[in-house]
This record gives sequence, C-alpha cells and structure tokens, in this order.
Amino acid sequence: MGDKIKGPKSIIEAYGLPKTQKLFEKWGKKIKAVRKAQSNFSDSNALKLARVLENTKREITKAERTYEGTQPVDVGPFKKYAFDILTALMPNLIAEDLVSVQPMDTKVGRVFYLRYLYGSDKGNISAGDTMFGPYQVGPKGYDASKYSSEYVENEILATPDDYDDDDPWIYTGNIAYVPIRPGYIVIDTGTVQVTDDGDGNLEGTGVTGTIDYESGAYTLEYTVQPQNDLIAEYQYDLEHAPSTIPEVTVRVDERIITARARKLKALYAFDAAYDLQQEQGIDLDDALLETITTEIKHEIDGEVMLDLYNQAGIQSEWDITIPSPELSQKEHYESFIAQLSADSNSIFQETRRAVGNFIVVGKTAADVLEALGEPRYTGQTTGVQAGPHQAGVLDNKWNIYKNPYYNEDEYLVGYKGDLFLDAGYVLAPYLPVFATQLLMMEDFVGRRGFATSNGKRMLNNKLYVKGTVEQSEKTDNWGKAYEESENPYE
Repeated sequence: MGDKIKGPKSIIEAYGLPKTQKLFEKWGKKIKAVRKAQSNFSDSNALKLARVLENTKREITKAERTYEGTQPVDVGPFKKYAFDILTALMPNLIAEDLVSVQPMDTKVGRVFYLRYLYGSDKGNISAGDTMFGPYQVGPKGYDASKYSSEYVENEILATPDDYDDDDPWIYTGNIAYVPIRPGYIVIDTGTVQVTDDGDGNLEGTGVTGTIDYESGAYTLEYTVQPQNDLIAEYQYDLEHAPSTIPEVTVRVDERIITARARKLKALYAFDAAYDLQQEQGIDLDDALLETITTEIKHEIDGEVMLDLYNQAGIQSEWDITIPSPELSQKEHYESFIAQLSADSNSIFQETRRAVGNFIVVGKTAADVLEALGEPRYTGQTTGVQAGPHQAGVLDNKWNIYKNPYYNEDEYLVGYKGDLFLDAGYVLAPYLPVFATQLLMMEDFVGRRGFATSNGKRMLNNKLYVKGTVEQSEKTDNWGKAYEESENPYE
C-alpha cells in the first residue's frame, strides 16, 4: 500500500472528505519522493498531489477500458512514466506560491475560502457583518478598531418614542457591555449630554437618572422629550470576571466551480523518431511527453498570472522617465521600489488585513530591478529559469516572479497567506496533465494527445494591484541636457 503519510487533522476537516487518509496511504511513495527533493513540501501540498494523481489514475483506467478489445496496448511503462512526470510537475507550479490551489474530485466541484464575521453587536458593528472575507472587507472607521477593546461608541440605547412614562419622559434599559467602568459614561441626544458621577448617578440639563455598573441597567428621566436617539459612549472592564466579550465567527464557505479543458495533439514521423533514437539515444516519445508537460505547466502558471493582472481590483502606475537631468538612473529607479511599497500598502488599506508579499513583473519592471541589483534586489541563481519562474527577492520582503506572458510595461503586486485557504484567487486542478496512448498508424505518423483541465475563480480582487510602467515625453526646457546626459535611457 505504500508508505503511510498522515495528513494533519485540520486539512482533513477542511476538505471534509473521509477518503483523504486513504489518498495519503495510496500515493505515499510518490509523496515521499517529493519530500526528499523538497524539504518545505507541506502536508497540504501533499494532499493536493495525491488528489491529482488519483484523478489521473481514474482517467487512465477509463482509457484502458475504451481501448480494451479494439487493439493491444501495453500501458504499464506509460502509466509509470506519466505518474513520475506528474509527481514532478505539480509541486513546481508557480501558482502554488501565488494563489490557493485546491484540486477537485469531479469536473464540477467546490472551492473553499475563509470568511471572518463579527459575532456581536458593538457600536456601529452588527453581528453577522463581515470582518474579512474574499468578497468583502470589514467596515472602515474607528468602530472596527475598537471591537476588541474596552471602548464602546455609538451604542443606541433608545429612540425618542421608546419612553416608559411621559411628562416626565422616563427611559429604561440595559447597556450591552458590562461591568461598566464608573465615571466613563456619556449619553448624548444631540442637544443634551448626560454623564455619570462615578457613584451610579446620571446627570444632565433637564435630565436625571441612575446606572448599575455591574448589570448595565439604567433609568433616565427627561423633563422634555428628546428629539434624537439616546446614544451611549462608555468604557467597560475586560479584566473583571465575568465580563461581556465580543465574538468573532470564522466560517469556511464554498463556491461551485467548473473545470475547463485544454488540449494539444502531437504528430511526428516514425522515421525521424527512429533516426533520433539510433543516432542520439533520445526517445522522441519520452522527450515529447516531458516537453509538452512542461509547456502545459508554463501555460497554467501564465494563465493564473494573467487572470490576477486582468482582474486586479486596484490600479497603479510608475513613470520610468527620469524627471531631472540631475537625477541619476539608479536614484530614479529607487522610486520604483517606493511605488511598489505604496502598491503593497494599497492592498492593506483596502482589505485592512495584509500588505502585498509577491510581485510579478514583465520585461521593463524586471530591467529596473536587475539594474538596481544588490543589496536591494537579489536575483535567483539556481533552478529553472524558463517560462514563468521565481527570479529573485526584493528588500527581503517581496518574492519576484518573471512572467513572459505579461506585456513589457506590466507588473502585479499581490498577497498570498500562509494558509492554503488564505488567498483571493483559487486554481482548482481536475486533470492537470493526461496523455493518450501513442498510436502509430498505417502512414507511419505517430499520434499522441495531451489534455489538462482546471477550474479557477477570483474571490477578492482587492488583494491584487495591476501596475503599468509609463514613459512620459521629455520636456523641452531640459530635453537637450537629458539627451547628452550619461544617466538614462538612450
């Protein structure tokens, strides 16, 4: 049954599938091989790999049944090779670093995301309001920042018509958060302000009353009916036990997603393949499988990066033209990093949750970063440097990725959290890579088909900033000096 690799309980619960452990056990040897090659291969990534291997196994089995009785097929070596390629491919998707990757068991399936809700009424915040989620962010303003504190503002105690007795107008009720700190209560009706004296007495112009600090019960007696709501501002004691503590509800929500296919067909002449094998020792069929698989990997990564850019909810731009002949190229390029920092903070401002932690660059932005060099930008010197790939690290806080599918002047700043559910975009592989059997027909042309299938969905586009590198016209008053300068752009 293979080496048994246990997945953490939290992952099993997150997916909610009882067969999760069986997948770990069935594909244990493949997972173990990846762990040896990648020390940081997480349990959640192991579960994703097991899922897509199982999907591929199912499709190959279906293909075997289709071929059965029509032609002899030796699928043993092919299956082993296909699974080896897939095992190596999946952990190396750049998409794993940028978005949430959640494999599906069926073509139409579910993707999961985290949603944080306020669980209590407090001030202007109502229970059930979104604190943070992929489709919404929490409320702006001071109320949100006070939710976990001892301060309460804008708590509506009563409306003008809620009085118990008239002439005088008497209002009774309970303040929500207790025990109340004596001397910190202010009740405002817009024209009259009531305060407490620290001994349980409430006083204001034309109004008297009492307050029980332990229970929050109050009585207010007005000589003139208030014309506005009675709104309280106060502090309560969170160090006292028991006290009223506001709640947060964390929900794992889901959305339906449908996988869509991508397919390629490869043709090659038998004679050419035979000559290549005899003279170079290269099996064209194996080389073709590996090359097409790598190309599909690049396309998946490129498609995800294009989606993030095209659907990003925040826009930005930076002008590469040096604004003054006295400014060196390097000094001006430093301002690009300042712009990236501003873009990162735009994510924080919009979501009030996190700053950007990765950047995807087209050619021009890559030129700028590489021209800056160390110590600010450290380029990647190991690993595959083809297709979309990690290119380096900027200021020890942003991972930089190059993307040949971007236009030269485009770049993206985005956020991906440590949890596999903490992202604004979901890629849901169903059939990452599948190859049909090699068919050699009577015309001696070899044929093989390749397919991949995945779903995808943007959940929160405010976690991504799409940027453009502009180039403005040089001004006439210093254009000549600019042209003669050695600093920039010639």
